Amino acid sequence: MTDVGHWWNSEHTYSGDASHLSLKAEAGGCFCERWDGQSVEHGRVIWAAPGHVLRLDTALGPLQSMAVNGVMTFTLKTAPSGATLQFEYRVGGATGSALDKIAPAVNGVLMDQLERLQRYAETEARARSGEP
Repeated sequence: MTDVGHWWNSEHTYSGDASHLSLKAEAGGCFCERWDGQSVEHGRVIWAAPGHVLRLDTALGPLQSMAVNGVMTFTLKTAPSGATLQFEYRVGGATGSALDKIAPAVNGVLMDQLERLQRYAETEARARSGEP
């Protein structure tokens, strides 16, 4: 999960290149993007329990300029076949922010990111086990 530069979609970065992303999984850690002397904080870690929970205070992309608050939580749960990931993103703001209108687009972007994370995790697991 923390190898965000390997699975995040470059189309949803400011620099156009996901390899500029980093995520430091500790309280106060930055989910940041740095390139060509520029940088942006996409979020800040507010809870890190390795192998269990990663929670960020984050208003992603266009939400950042809307002055809304967002909390993104990744929860890992053990399962017979390995682990399952529960994901939740809650965003709130003033009634005039029209979050209800952009929610479907935000949801679509996040679903893409989660699918990419799943593919990356499965590929890494196969590589570690020696499977093709």
